[in-house]
Amino acid sequence: MLAGLDLNSVQKLAEAIDAQGVPDLQVVYFPGIDIFTHVAKDRREAQVRYLEDITDKAVGAVLDSYQKKGALAGTYVIFISDHAHIPTLNDAQHKLGTDDEHSPFGLVAKSGFRVRRPLLTLGDLDKDYQAVLAYQGFMAYVYLAHRSTCPNEHDPCDWTKPPRFHEDVMPVVTAFYEANRTGSPIPQLKDTIDLIFAREPVSAGRNTKPYEIFDGRKLVPIRDYLRAHPRPDLIRLEERMNALSAGPYGNRAGDILLLARSCTSLPIEERYFFSATHHYTWHGSACEMDGHIPFILAQQGGSGERLRIFMRKIGTDAPSAMILTQLVRALFGTGQK
Repeated sequence: MLAGLDLNSVQKLAEAIDAQGVPDLQVVYFPGIDIFTHVAKDRREAQVRYLEDITDKAVGAVLDSYQKKGALAGTYVIFISDHAHIPTLNDAQHKLGTDDEHSPFGLVAKSGFRVRRPLLTLGDLDKDYQAVLAYQGFMAYVYLAHRSTCPNEHDPCDWTKPPRFHEDVMPVVTAFYEANRTGSPIPQLKDTIDLIFAREPVSAGRNTKPYEIFDGRKLVPIRDYLRAHPRPDLIRLEERMNALSAGPYGNRAGDILLLARSCTSLPIEERYFFSATHHYTWHGSACEMDGHIPFILAQQGGSGERLRIFMRKIGTDAPSAMILTQLVRALFGTGQK
């Protein structure tokens, strides 16, 4: 079924080229490999087979469509993908993202917040909430309200006001730190969280500050924390977290960010994920295995060295997904041949 999802998209693309001609810019996305790897029991081996049997065939079919139109020779092709997967145990013990009293949901509730359930029922519609958890694989985002604006359950919170740092944010930060360290008050959370990030909140529309790491006593800049606690397994952590959390849209990444223990340096029995469902793999961490992506710029008959020089001209020897738009604009704007 997932193979059909990818191969059918190629068929639709070929039909569109036949009907509309070759576009100036063509984007093709194959979702099947990501979904397939999550549910495949043999994990990495199954992913490799899918890439060889399905994805390679689908890419070839796209290139054939251009070749038949005589357009491939003058076309730049960029291959880029989502990041990798990390194997996990498909059981309830390693699943942190539920909404019961033994979960992060329960811990935020015990910290004095009314927490929004992932699936609202009719009985919840006339109640407001003061906290929201968004589960994202190996990361979870916690959004908090300024509780003084909504002390009663039927009072709507004023979410245009940022939460208070000492009264709203830090109680939750310290609760997660203690639960992870000691298992109190939720034993199921002990030794499940790798790092806890937070920062002083700002009003909507203002540039948010970058996330910092809680060391048990205070928030510490990521660079300083890593200097004292080296983590070579977390790739470009400061740079990537700043891109996620700082700037005009940084508040979309929550008031608190939880990073689960997940790197492949750990035994699979010690890896945890934030999700309401089980999978055989997850992603979304800062780990090395989960942080590398393929990024290929190619042109039929072109010189690899010339393309490498061109990539360096736009300012990078280590491409990341962040420069894709910059690369496409440079290719169109410079008339590279």
